[in-house]
Amino acid sequence: MQHRASMKNYHRMAAAEIFNHHNPEYHSKPRSRDRIDLHRLHVSEALEFVERHIELCAASRIRRTEIIVGRGAHSVGGVARLRPAILDFLQSNPEVVIDTSNTNPG
Repeated sequence: MQHRASMKNYHRMAAAEIFNHHNPEYHSKPRSRDRIDLHRLHVSEALEFVERHIELCAASRIRRTEIIVGRGAHSVGGVARLRPAILDFLQSNPEVVIDTSNTNPG
């Protein structure tokens, strides 16, 4: 059990490093929260960051934000897993309005 707990902790730390690499000003400049980049995160990790991001945007009165997920080129078989999971999560939140009109393949 100790090994599993350590492994989960290291995964969380790695996910935080990846997130911070792609979002360097996110924590130091709250106004930079108009966009988050979830590249290289696993679905479960990305969902945690999106949930927290929505909470922080609401608390900061940020009404519009962009969530960058990539096209799935690093997913098994090149099939995107992140975008569908994030969209499902956002659609389950009645306070979130989704605009997918500004999409691109990457």
